[in-house]
Amino acid sequence: MVAESAATYTVNGNGHAHNPPSMGDLLDAEPLDEDVFDIERAAIDAAALTPAPGALPASDKPNTMRQRVADSVETTLNLGEGVILVAILGEDGAVADERLYSEKFACVYDNISIEEIAPRTFSFNNPHGACPDCTGLGTKLEVDEELIVINPDLTLEQGALGPWQTVAGQSQWYSRQLAAAGERHGFKLNTRWRDLTPEQVHIVLHGDPKPITFRYRNQAGVTREHSTTYEGIVAFVEQRYKEGSEHMRAEMEQYMSARVCPTCNGKRLRPEALAVTVADRNIFDISTMAIEAAEAFFAKLNDRLTEREGIIARQILKEISARLGFLMNVGLDYLTIGRTANSLSGGEAQRIRLATQIGSGLSGVLYILDEPSIGLHQRDNMRLIHTLKQLRDLGNTLIVIEHDEDTMRAADHLVDIGPGAGAHGGKVVAQGTYDEVVADPNSLTGQYLSG
Repeated sequence: MVAESAATYTVNGNGHAHNPPSMGDLLDAEPLDEDVFDIERAAIDAAALTPAPGALPASDKPNTMRQRVADSVETTLNLGEGVILVAILGEDGAVADERLYSEKFACVYDNISIEEIAPRTFSFNNPHGACPDCTGLGTKLEVDEELIVINPDLTLEQGALGPWQTVAGQSQWYSRQLAAAGERHGFKLNTRWRDLTPEQVHIVLHGDPKPITFRYRNQAGVTREHSTTYEGIVAFVEQRYKEGSEHMRAEMEQYMSARVCPTCNGKRLRPEALAVTVADRNIFDISTMAIEAAEAFFAKLNDRLTEREGIIARQILKEISARLGFLMNVGLDYLTIGRTANSLSGGEAQRIRLATQIGSGLSGVLYILDEPSIGLHQRDNMRLIHTLKQLRDLGNTLIVIEHDEDTMRAADHLVDIGPGAGAHGGKVVAQGTYDEVVADPNSLTGQYLSG
């Protein structure tokens, strides 16, 4: 392997030495006049990683050779400003291939660069990670032509288009523009919307690129002649939404619909963040997995990592697997990681918080849970109870409002409040262990539990 760095430049004429050029300068350097400059490309060091037997003194052990190469590469990177050209020698000693490497987060071939990768890179709530087009929402509000047309049986003057009243009500400026465009394309403002041809509809909504000349009277009562292009109702709505007041934005939103962002395709992140993959999957791919599938993915991930990668990822994978395990234990294996909070049931939201609390390892906390088994399949009931016991065993107190028999059987202490519901209850009818409540003749709950 030959490591080539920036060479030294010497000037024959006056003896002054120039600073070493960058690697890019060196690679792109054009031959200069020999009478002025003598360009010398100096290799810092050259060493074979696997030298032929007997080619080295006995004192040059493999680790010594590796250290020499490492030192050479480090020196070369310093001189080359983080860029190094590695020449791979063939068996005949000639250069068989050259490879260009860079320490920077950039491609040395097409000049694409990214910022240093950090946690914020993968957050759509942070400008450094969010898609620049939709600002991390995954959707964009776009003008919906179907919402603009509120009544196709009316004419433009009568209000066939919702935004037109806002447009025409400001001054004659916009109505004269549209009238001039109509004269060119064969329609008038008193033409019913449904009677317009598709070409005329397109002109009204999206404008006419050709300049039009029209006369209008301004608010001061002065008649003027003006030449401009008619931009269309859609452009008007977009402009008012972007530049208008909060009131104007709210008014324009009624003519817009949320659509998947065409830049990120709903993935909410920058292309740079989505280009980072682990086992051929980026963060969006993993966030669309169900928790059960994600747990299996991370359980097998260590087998695909090198020894060095495994050491780096060991603690991270341990933490991820533990958190996914907590969610599995509360019966949420069917949820996807990227599930939005407003789509969760009350029971699901409580169980997610439960899993979070177990992971935090807090003790001495009082938890009050209101029917956490809601939405939970009966087969997963014991997993939830096991999680509740884990929280208790950490030194916490749990008050659970529940009608589930398995939960009541597992409780350390039962309090039966009744005897009826609502205004007919509110009194402590019985309390104690499960067996004590079942044996209490005043407890209607105990009677049901005893059969």
